Amino acid sequence: MIRKLTLMGDHLSMGRQHAAQVSDLKSQVTTVMNRRLTDMQNLPAEANQLTSEIAELWEVEARSTLDMLKGIAEVLGFEWRAYLRYTLASFLTDWFRRAVVTEGCTVWATAAPKTKPEMPMLAKNRDYRPDHLSLQCLAWAQPEHAYRYIYLTSAASPGVFSSGMNERGLVVADTHVQSLDIGPGIPRYAVMMELLEKHERVNSALDYLKGMRHLGDGNLVLLDAEGNMAVVEAGHSGVQVLYPQEGYVVATNHFASTPLLDRWVDSSSERLRGNTFARNARVASALHTSCQEIDLDWMMDLSRAHGTHLDSICRHPAIEAQSITIASAIYLPVQKQLYLANGLPCQETYQMFSLHGGLES
Repeated sequence: MIRKLTLMGDHLSMGRQHAAQVSDLKSQVTTVMNRRLTDMQNLPAEANQLTSEIAELWEVEARSTLDMLKGIAEVLGFEWRAYLRYTLASFLTDWFRRAVVTEGCTVWATAAPKTKPEMPMLAKNRDYRPDHLSLQCLAWAQPEHAYRYIYLTSAASPGVFSSGMNERGLVVADTHVQSLDIGPGIPRYAVMMELLEKHERVNSALDYLKGMRHLGDGNLVLLDAEGNMAVVEAGHSGVQVLYPQEGYVVATNHFASTPLLDRWVDSSSERLRGNTFARNARVASALHTSCQEIDLDWMMDLSRAHGTHLDSICRHPAIEAQSITIASAIYLPVQKQLYLANGLPCQETYQMFSLHGGLES
């Protein structure tokens, strides 16, 4: 059963509450954190300078995320510099090109005419490190002076660390992309928290995303209750927006726009080279060719789909031991519901969670 968190108040308080509610997992979090820090111990000295530069930027442009981080570190007793470095692990290893990419994820969104008008949906298969499965949490957040939201995350991870939906029906999910177009900026987990706390519709979210500095290492998929959707390819030098052509959008682990595709790096192992294109094409083909009205069961079936080691949507350890599907989430923004399989979706039962069900009314 997934760990459930309830977070309220300012972001420092939310960080403290998060930490207190996962305190029994501290030893597991510490093991995961130390393993990741060990992987980075051979990074050059410039990594420390880069970390400091990013932290200074966050003081101005991502203060809420920084406060949440400090609250978590305070309660769990983490050394601040080590913990901050851990939260930047993916970016730092991308920057110094020191890792084979294992962080996947497949995300798609669809709405009318592919679905009933009242049934826009966004699905994400979270492909991540297996050691995060036991750390996976579902949080209900009620920040002061902001929208309430529900989100999938990991214990001791800041911001919206995977996907989420707010009370106005805005849904956001991310995918990691290794790129040469990276630099000091705001991480996706901070961006997604900002979106869910302050924005109602895709158009407003796009205006915000176009005006900020991103780390540059990922995609953001947006959907709102009116069925508007988009993929935002967040490069450090700027963003590219991909709009739906036939009532759906898809994002995996590469950039598709011409300006950013040239900066994308495929660092998958040789056996898995090209799997991001294969998964993307499979989902897009399923959405394009579906003769039936797409419903929740259809979305679940696609999330469970197996295939080759390249195009399987539900990804088992036999495909890549360091990156498996640890969750499958399907958001319904009109109904304010999340259907979640905590683990491999082909093996776990989807459970329904209501955004308002976990919060004080």
